[in-house]
Amino acid sequence: MVIGHNDEIGDYVHEQEIHEQQLVIMLEEAGFVDISVQPMYFGPSMLNISFCDYPAKGLGRIFSHFLLATGRKH
Repeated sequence: MVIGHNDEIGDYVHEQEIHEQQLVIMLEEAGFVDISVQPMYFGPSMLNISFCDYPAKGLGRIFSHFLLATGRKH
């Protein structure tokens, strides 16, 4: 959401951080099913950062930089 503008630095943009479960709920409300969410660190990469797996859906996941969601639409 653009909340203002400055000629020197451009638009003031507000981004809202969301939790993994909020993302799933929004996708379900939009009609998606079979939703899978994968935490991403440093963007899509081949790095195998496994601390996101412990504990299951726990602390390690909330430190990810991005969430990659996949699903299919009815």
